[in-house]
Amino acid sequence: MDKKEAMLEKEFEIASLIAGYRTGILTEEEKACLQEWIDSSLSAKLLFEKLDNPENFRELCSMAQKYDRSRAWSKIEKSIRRERNLKIQKYIGYAASVVLPLAVCYFLLRNSAEECCSLSSHQTVCNDRIQPGTTKAILTLGDGTVVDIEKESSFEVLEEGGAKIRKDSACLNYQNETKIIPEQKVIYNRIDIPRGGEYTLKLSDGSRVHLNAMSSLRYPVNFTEDKRMVELQGEAYFEVVKAGKPFIVKAGDVEVKVLGTEFNVCCYADEDIIGTTLVKGCVNITTPRVGPLVLTPSQQANFSRETKDVQVKTVDVSEYTAWKEGYFRFKDWRLEDIMNYLSRWYDMHVFYANPKVKDLRFGCSISRYGSVEPILQLLEDTRKVRVEIKGNTIVFR
Repeated sequence: MDKKEAMLEKEFEIASLIAGYRTGILTEEEKACLQEWIDSSLSAKLLFEKLDNPENFRELCSMAQKYDRSRAWSKIEKSIRRERNLKIQKYIGYAASVVLPLAVCYFLLRNSAEECCSLSSHQTVCNDRIQPGTTKAILTLGDGTVVDIEKESSFEVLEEGGAKIRKDSACLNYQNETKIIPEQKVIYNRIDIPRGGEYTLKLSDGSRVHLNAMSSLRYPVNFTEDKRMVELQGEAYFEVVKAGKPFIVKAGDVEVKVLGTEFNVCCYADEDIIGTTLVKGCVNITTPRVGPLVLTPSQQANFSRETKDVQVKTVDVSEYTAWKEGYFRFKDWRLEDIMNYLSRWYDMHVFYANPKVKDLRFGCSISRYGSVEPILQLLEDTRKVRVEIKGNTIVFR
């Protein structure tokens, strides 16, 4: 093998490792190899960060989609001798849709496009487009008045509890307008996020709550008691400010108690698991059988409604908070779990003509503000499933 071939082989090995990293399928040995390459030079570190950044990667994949991937792969493969047993080969069967765009993007960054790709058209999985969600919510005031926030360009309301509610852009702000009296009646509001929606709420204490699709939060307009308690159904990311009294999130049978911290809670009624993922600070988890359980950053507590048991593990928090940053990050997820998550955001239905595919596992990292087609294309490109779109329904065969 000459020097050029050796360099090209190394390029593919690194591309495959990065693909494996993004899909969550690397072994510990492979993770060590990837880290060794990242640490080898500043250029390697910067390149990895560029490829791992969701926004950059989306743009690179858009560039890569201008090329015929099968012809590009054939051309690259010929240039490095087919008999070489490259590491990338082991990914082709089940992650080609990630490996090939990564390899193409890698070469687009390091070499000229003419050296590795041939121009062609890119075929999508379908012609119909299922669009992503938008910022929208329904607010129910203390007197029962219902406000469709999406239809209101701006508004201000003074609640009975002495809080002024103001809509600013994509955020609902609560501000104290009167001195809080501990004995005064507690007034509750509720915000509901429909399918295909998301919204941000700033509570009267300054804490921020980012709500995902099909979520609901009940909360006092002012925190007059010795604790700040809210009730959640669905998924929300909390940025809690310190205010001298505990902040408690009640999610089904789980209570999450904090003073000031950032964490994600996922509590959908149609799912068995209530998950709490800690990003910063410290939280106490209490359940009917266990508690208080103390979580530290990067730990996740999963409570099973069925068994009432709690499991605590260390996780990559970006996988569970990516939605707040504007992208999906699935690492070795079951297809059914991926599609349940996507269906809430894209307001679509999913039908499995072949129920066996529900348990197939996939991984990807992609923007959540584009149409659903690129995600379906990634799934279909693995050749494990066939995908059809019929109106607002995704069919897997």
